[in-house]
Amino acid sequence: MFVKKHGSAILAAALSAILYYAAFAQFDAPEAAYVFAVPLLLWAFFKPSFKHYLIATLISGWVAWFFNIIWLSNITWLGTIGLAFILALYYSAWFLVARLVIIKSANKGLIHRLYDMIALAAFWVVLEWIRGVVLLRFPWLALAVSQWQRPILLQIISWTGSYGLSFVLIFFNLGIAYFLANICNREQTPISRYLRTTPEFLLAMVLLLGLIIFSIKQTPKHRKQELLFTAGISQPYILPSTHEDSKLSRENFMVLQEQTLLLQTLHPDVILWPEAAVPTAIFDNELGTRKWVEYLCNSINIPILFGALADYQNQGWYNGIFLALPQKGLDKNYYAKRKPVPFGEYVPLRFLLPFLERVVPGEWDIIPGNNIKPIQLPVRDKIVRIGGLVCYEDVFPDLSRESVRAGSDVLLVLTNNAWFGEGSGAYQHAAHAALRAVENRRPIVRCGNGGWSGWIDEYGNTREVVTNSENSIYFRGIGKLTVTVDPDWWRRESVFTRHGNWFAYLCIGICLPRLLALAFLLFPRQNHIY
Repeated sequence: MFVKKHGSAILAAALSAILYYAAFAQFDAPEAAYVFAVPLLLWAFFKPSFKHYLIATLISGWVAWFFNIIWLSNITWLGTIGLAFILALYYSAWFLVARLVIIKSANKGLIHRLYDMIALAAFWVVLEWIRGVVLLRFPWLALAVSQWQRPILLQIISWTGSYGLSFVLIFFNLGIAYFLANICNREQTPISRYLRTTPEFLLAMVLLLGLIIFSIKQTPKHRKQELLFTAGISQPYILPSTHEDSKLSRENFMVLQEQTLLLQTLHPDVILWPEAAVPTAIFDNELGTRKWVEYLCNSINIPILFGALADYQNQGWYNGIFLALPQKGLDKNYYAKRKPVPFGEYVPLRFLLPFLERVVPGEWDIIPGNNIKPIQLPVRDKIVRIGGLVCYEDVFPDLSRESVRAGSDVLLVLTNNAWFGEGSGAYQHAAHAALRAVENRRPIVRCGNGGWSGWIDEYGNTREVVTNSENSIYFRGIGKLTVTVDPDWWRRESVFTRHGNWFAYLCIGICLPRLLALAFLLFPRQNHIY
């Protein structure tokens, strides 16, 4: 009886959740992003009650997000459940506004309906901007990220940021929903229903085709390539718990040394170790970590770029990227992570909530760095300026943009995905790097503790990925990358790099009048007689 009564709600919620999940998962189904919203939008045309629609969209959003971030359960099940619910609120908020707009504009003219479609697509962008920049500050899996393996669609984001592609995708969803709703509502012969289309769908098709044509024109037919450097990749695949055990810490040093000596035989220009590769602080004189790194660097006569924790001159703990140079030792300039992980690397409001200290191991918080000056890597007869990003920092568009604005020639991500097991987390993380590369027209090189290691060019093409004999990214081993650069973009800035989130601000201006109009309709002013 329940299924019969609420069948439409169950079907719409389930289909949207499955499609939204499939768009980001390892199913190679990014096209699901074109239609994920259609089931719930189509249901909205039949004017379901606010209560039923709210419940359906919340459940749909929670299910989709829970399975998309289930790899976080390796750290905390409760946190995964809670975060999925918070993310579902944004998902549900958009559908609730879409339902109102669809109902209110049912009998309006074409211009009005087209503006509503544009306003709804803009509202999706605004919610992504709020989630990533303003409130939650967790921009994980913006809709555009689903297309990371479709470079033909990515080129617009060098102008608009990822928001532009998200806009096109959700607009296409709306166009299909209007088309199907029109078919369902026409009182015509069955054949004529399918032969006719709607202006909303035509506009969506024009927008998508325009995006493809624009991307083709932005991508050179014969890509120029100049060698930037070759990089030896060390994937020690050290479990996080290793750092807390002195015996296993010695094993950590041994693995790094063995892999580094093997990489020396490949003659790379630089050797990369992942985030927090060494198990002890780099400036800890008692343990001699710095001397060990410098000795190894001198013995192979190759620079080493590596991740480590540092307590520099009692200023606080940093999670950083350091450069060791042969015969010169540790370079005084290093990159310190700007976005420590809340409840992973620091306790927010520790002084007010001391009981939360049990959440973060250790007595001290990781403090954010503020130096975005590139690391100067000497490569043969030139200096390559490296923009550092640690852990999940490539998820944040503004951090990559700031690094490029500061003069970076290439972006380097050192990360440790071993915390999250061997699920989809590393692939989702790497997907964001593809967008950052296109946004700023800079190659991105990634070195992970257990994977994903490789590099992505200025046009979003995944050029090389380090895998084992079974084609898995999750393994202990080494690899070598040959990183090139397009000279047409050498030390040039894209529109996004220069102007940042201008498209998100434009979307605020587009959707705000419609949101205000809805607010006045829902909460009309009452005239009181005194």
